[in-house]
Amino acid sequence: MPREELDERIAREEFRRPRESLLNICTEFYKHCGPRLKILQNVAGEPRVTALELLDIKSHMRLAEIAHALLKLAPYDTLTMESRGLRRYIMEMLPITDWSSEAVRPALILILKRLDRMFNKIHKMPTLRRQVEWEAASSLIEGLCLTLQRQPIISFLPHLRSLINVCVNLVMGVVGPSSVADGLPLLHLSPYLSPPLPFSTAVVRLVALQIQALKEDFPLSHVISPFTNQERREGMLLNLAALKVVLVCFERSLGNQCTG
Repeated sequence: MPREELDERIAREEFRRPRESLLNICTEFYKHCGPRLKILQNVAGEPRVTALELLDIKSHMRLAEIAHALLKLAPYDTLTMESRGLRRYIMEMLPITDWSSEAVRPALILILKRLDRMFNKIHKMPTLRRQVEWEAASSLIEGLCLTLQRQPIISFLPHLRSLINVCVNLVMGVVGPSSVADGLPLLHLSPYLSPPLPFSTAVVRLVALQIQALKEDFPLSHVISPFTNQERREGMLLNLAALKVVLVCFERSLGNQCTG
C-alpha cells in the first residue's frame, strides 16, 4: 500500500474512532437511563426532580455536531458509513429525543441538512453512488422513519421534505439533465442506477410516513410532481407501488413466522 494512502487511512481512523465511541456511549446512556429517570421522577413526585433532563440543549447540539462531522466523511469512507456509533445515534437516540421542544430542534435540523447534502452528493456523483455502503445508508433512513413515526411533528421541517425528494430520485434512478442517459425512459434507467432493495424499501416507508403525517399537505402528487415526463411519473408510481407490495409481503411473512 502506498505511503500516502496508508497515512490517509490512519488519519480517517483517528478521526472516526473517538467520535464513534462517544456517540455509542452517549446513545447507550440515553437509551437506558431515560426510562430509569422517568421511574425515579414518578417515585419522587417533586417538581424539582421532574424538571431534570438527561442531556441539556448544548449536549444535544454537540452530539449532533459530532454526527454531522462523521456524515461529512461517510460518502467517501465505507467504514465511517458503517460506523456503529453513528448508526446507533440516528436509529436509537433520535427517535426517543423529544423534538417537540423548539430549543432542542436545531440539533435535528443539523442532521437533516447534512443527510440531505450527503445523499445529494451521492445522487449527483456516479462514482460515489457505486462505492456507497447501501445497507448502512438504509439504516440512516430507517432511523428517520422511526423518528417520524414516533414524532410526526418533525414532518413539517423543510429539510426533511428536501431529503425525501433526493432519496426518491435515487430510488428511481433519476439522473441530472446534463446526463447522456437523461432522455431514456425511467424504467430503463432504474435497474442500473437505483440503489439496492433495503435502501429503496426504507425510502418508500419514509415517503409513506410523511404522507400519513401531513395528509393533504403532502399528497402523492407532490412526490411525483418533479417529473414532467408522463412516462417517468408512471414509472415512479409503478416502482413505488412494487416496492410497497414487497414491503407488505415481507412484513406479513415475518408475522407468519412469529406466529407459526
